[in-house]
Amino acid sequence: MMRLRIIAMTMAVVAACSAAAWAQVELDEFPSGTTEMSWRLTGENIPPEQTIRLTVIREGDEYELGLQVSARGAAEELGLLGFLGSAFGIQAPGAEVDLSVVSTLLRRPERLEVGADYHLPGGRLFTVRERTEIAGVLCLVGEYKEPGSARVVEIGIALEDPVYFLPLVRVTRNSELQMEMELVEYIRP
Repeated sequence: MMRLRIIAMTMAVVAACSAAAWAQVELDEFPSGTTEMSWRLTGENIPPEQTIRLTVIREGDEYELGLQVSARGAAEELGLLGFLGSAFGIQAPGAEVDLSVVSTLLRRPERLEVGADYHLPGGRLFTVRERTEIAGVLCLVGEYKEPGSARVVEIGIALEDPVYFLPLVRVTRNSELQMEMELVEYIRP
């Protein structure tokens, strides 16, 4: 029981510390005031559903970041609380996503077009499927397949509003959901 609490606390602390490295935008792209964002994290090996909340408060050249990971469940379920993020990927129990292959696309979304294919390292092909809103944020949604695998990685890229993490990361294998992290709330200043 105590071991599960230690694991959960460690995962939450690591998630909070590493979150700043896994940004789609730079902090100076946020407007003055308070921007609040929430994501839902679900998946095959991520019991129970978790909520990740991020607050960016900008006052001139000063910033305050708040990160909260929450879930409700039995002690044994909460032993896998959290996710690990970096500039190159995201890891959650049961799924790992290599974002380095799409890093150029993430920084230049204005150059992407719906219906177009973009060649990525390692023989991957990123296809932009649609332009849609996720939690009120205009996004492009596309996907790439892992070469020689039934695994598909779907990504939503914010176009106009600054969103600190990607609005959508969904990993499926043989059409079965492995992991999904989706923006569910976006509050502008």
